[in-house]
Amino acid sequence: MIDFIYFSLTGKCNLNCAFCYASPSCQNTREFSFNEIVEFLRVFSINGGKGVQFTGGEIFLRDDILEILSRAVNFGLQVNIITNGTLLTEKPINFIKNNRIDITVSIDGPQEIHDVFRGMSGAYKKTMDCISEFNKRGIHFSLQTMVFPSQFEKQLVWLEAFAKNSLHKYTRITDVAPEGKGARCNQLLWPYENLKAIPEAANALTRRANYHKIFFTNIISRKEMEYYYPGFENVLKPWIMPDGYIYPFLTHNKNWRLGSINEYPNLCSSVLQRFNDVCRLAYKKALTKQCFSLFNIIAETSREVPESVKT
Repeated sequence: MIDFIYFSLTGKCNLNCAFCYASPSCQNTREFSFNEIVEFLRVFSINGGKGVQFTGGEIFLRDDILEILSRAVNFGLQVNIITNGTLLTEKPINFIKNNRIDITVSIDGPQEIHDVFRGMSGAYKKTMDCISEFNKRGIHFSLQTMVFPSQFEKQLVWLEAFAKNSLHKYTRITDVAPEGKGARCNQLLWPYENLKAIPEAANALTRRANYHKIFFTNIISRKEMEYYYPGFENVLKPWIMPDGYIYPFLTHNKNWRLGSINEYPNLCSSVLQRFNDVCRLAYKKALTKQCFSLFNIIAETSREVPESVKT
C-alpha cells in the first residue's frame, strides 16, 4: 500500500536557488489542473492514502493552492507543505493556522548566505517576516536548512541562535540533492567521507539546546540503517512531478516513470511492485557505505533501471 506521497504542484518559483532540484523540463512542463489534482487526491485517500507533502517549485505561486489544500484536508489526508515563505500573506497564514497544516519553511542561514544561494536579494527578510508572523500567531512550524561545505560553520552558528527565539518544532539539516541544478554544482555537494560532520553537528546543537529544539538530518550510518530501516519501504516515498507522472523517488530520469495520476489506482499494484524493487536496489547500494545521504543513494540508484521498471 502506498500511504504517503510527495506531490510537486509546480516547477515555477520566484527564487533562483543555485541548488534547485527542479529540472528545466519540470519548470516548463504543463501543470496538472485543479480538477485533475483533486480527483487524484480523492482516489488516493480512498485507496489507502494517509498523507501528502506538497512541494514545488514554490506552491504559493498557484492561485488555487488554498483550495487544493482545503480539499486534501477534507479528504482526511495529513497535509504537509514546504515553502520558501516569501509569498505568504495574511490569508494563507490564517488558513494554515485554522486547518493545522504541517508547514516547513526553507531558510539556509544568515542573510549574506541565504540571499546569495537563493538567488534573490531580500529573500531572507521576506522569509523571516513570515516566520515572525508564525511566532506572533503561535503557529508551530518546521525549518529546513540546506548546508554547504564552505559555509557550514557560519550556518551552524546561525541555527543555534535562531533556535533560541522561535516556536519551530524541529530543524531538518540537509545536504544538496544532486538533481537538477544541484547535479551541476559540485562545490555544494558533500563527499561521502565528510557527511558524518552533518549528523555530528545536529546532535551537538540538540544537546546545547537542552533537547527542546530537535535537529535532525537525512544522513544515515550503515549501523543505523540496519537497525532502524531493515528495508527502504518506510523511508523512500513516491513522487509526483508537476506533469502528473509518478516516480519512485526524487528523479527526473524518464526511465523511472511508474505511471501517471490519471491511471491511479488501476496501476497501484504495479507501481507498488516497481517501487519495492527500487527500495531493494537502493538498500543494497546503501549497504556498501559506512555513512550516506539519502540524496546520494537516490542519485546513484537513478542511474540504473531494474527490469520491472523498464517499459
